[in-house]
Amino acid sequence: MDIGSKLKKHRIQHQLTQEAVAEKLHVSRGTISSWETGRTFPDIEKLIYLSELYELSLDQLLKEDPIIMETIVTERKKLKRYKGLKIIGTCLLGLFLVYNLYWFTMVYPRNAKLKDWTHTDSNNYLEKNGYTFQAHDLKYPMFLPNGNISVANYKCGLFWISIDGDKVFVSVNTSDPALKGVKDKEDFGMIRMKRNDLNSSEYESLGDGNGELTRQLMIKHSTEFNKTYEAIERVWKEING
Repeated sequence: MDIGSKLKKHRIQHQLTQEAVAEKLHVSRGTISSWETGRTFPDIEKLIYLSELYELSLDQLLKEDPIIMETIVTERKKLKRYKGLKIIGTCLLGLFLVYNLYWFTMVYPRNAKLKDWTHTDSNNYLEKNGYTFQAHDLKYPMFLPNGNISVANYKCGLFWISIDGDKVFVSVNTSDPALKGVKDKEDFGMIRMKRNDLNSSEYESLGDGNGELTRQLMIKHSTEFNKTYEAIERVWKEING
């Protein structure tokens, strides 16, 4: 007995009309008729519904029907592939939505605070209280490095200072008049310090220069350093606060 005849037989045994079965499976009555006459075959999902409706196992329903069995194997492979792609697609969509939520709640508001700065191809600049500050805005989909937009002073004062999250980078402006007569100005190195502990003697020397010379200069000119740092920190907090 072919699959169509079995479907018709078990439908009648359960005293169901084609319309009733069609309604339960959300298909048309013509589709049920097409299955029962053998013109078309149900897909794997519909066969599972039919087997449950007629209280049969799939093996009982498909026994001795090699054509439909081959169809089922193919459909199962397609269904498995579809489910895998659906999971991957759902995960990618989830990541996309989460990242957009992050970008428009964390990055965009910080970028917006730079709108009144002077913009160039390479950077953004702000002149305020006798200082010139520089900061990079972030283009979508760039994320916040170190959770912030870093701010530094630009071509002013004895020290170049950049606040980047919980770190502070310091180097020496060797063209400043305070260093007039100092030999080997190129020996001053860049140092990195913890923002919450600038008075500590601990620092990390970066590059080829001598970080200790920079640290000693910070101590010697602590008033100027602190004044410059505080000006930068105020602007940094305006953007990242």
